[in-house]
Amino acid sequence: MRIVHLSPHLPTANSAFVPEVLALAQAQALASSAMVRVVAVGPAERHTRQGEIELRSLRATWPLRLGHSRALRHHLLGTPLELLHAHCLGERSLHYARLAALHHGAPLILSPAGLLGLGETHRARLRCAALRLLLHPLALEHAAGWHATSPEEAQAIRACGFRQPICVAPVGIRPPADSELAEARVWWHEHLPELAVRPVALFHAPCDRQHRARELIAAWAATFTADWLLLVLGPHGSTNTAELNALAARLGAGRKVIVAAPAEAPPAHAIARLFLRPSRLETSTTAVAEAMAAGLPALVTDTTPWSRLDQEHAGWSVAWSDYPAALRRTLELPSETLAAAGRAASKLVLREFDWPRSAALLLDFYRNLHT
Repeated sequence: MRIVHLSPHLPTANSAFVPEVLALAQAQALASSAMVRVVAVGPAERHTRQGEIELRSLRATWPLRLGHSRALRHHLLGTPLELLHAHCLGERSLHYARLAALHHGAPLILSPAGLLGLGETHRARLRCAALRLLLHPLALEHAAGWHATSPEEAQAIRACGFRQPICVAPVGIRPPADSELAEARVWWHEHLPELAVRPVALFHAPCDRQHRARELIAAWAATFTADWLLLVLGPHGSTNTAELNALAARLGAGRKVIVAAPAEAPPAHAIARLFLRPSRLETSTTAVAEAMAAGLPALVTDTTPWSRLDQEHAGWSVAWSDYPAALRRTLELPSETLAAAGRAASKLVLREFDWPRSAALLLDFYRNLHT
């Protein structure tokens, strides 16, 4: 089978292709005899190989971020293909994918459906309507199937009214080696010695309204946390650490919270016992899965795609209104209970968040649609 993955646009001439798209394409090429290519639009043309897959960037026309490209349209129409997997919802590139799928009689698969939202059906419908009108008319309706990375994402697709087949195949997560965790632990203990002597709960996300960093600090300050320390890690260059540390001090939690945004640091999962993700709305599973792969149980809001944490005994998913109380209960759990939940979390990720497994699921899905 000749498979083309249509990746999101490349912002600069030297930008890398989306890692998840590359990893999936590479795993599919290794798992089958398929000819797999990854195509995107960008400021410059490129044509290379990476492992078993062919990579091609075609010149975009203004505005770049919308994925306009006559070259891409002509390339897809003129290149033999048997299946198109478009990862560019919200870009004009998807319109060219639909035209090419019709021209070649090839199934068109769509992902990520995260653009449709979780728990925001009304907004998602409006978003879909705007995209259909402005960028890729009929592409969503005429797709042969969808790729969702979680059951919640599949539910969001159904809630928007789409009835095509859906393949649920998680992103792949590489579990860290023990040596990597040990090196990371040494680095963090050298730079923030207090982390070595107190149990740490980790929040690692943009410190914005979407991820409720301020609300989490306030909830932490209002909770009896004993010796626990909250480590808030935001992106370097876009995190106002002084302001957030001052907020913690004003709330009387100066010794209970550390806010940092180091320029270069190893993953902080190695020094934590608990991962916190109180987001308002988040469709990606990656951040939580990476923490779980390192052995951390997670306490998340039910607007993230992790409703199954409780049944897997790998963490807890609660409404934001219940989050402060759930946080207090979790911090009071014995360390053995948290460690057991962390082991269950790691086993879950190792079992399901695996690129060869997801590649095999999608290849079977492709074959069923193609026949």
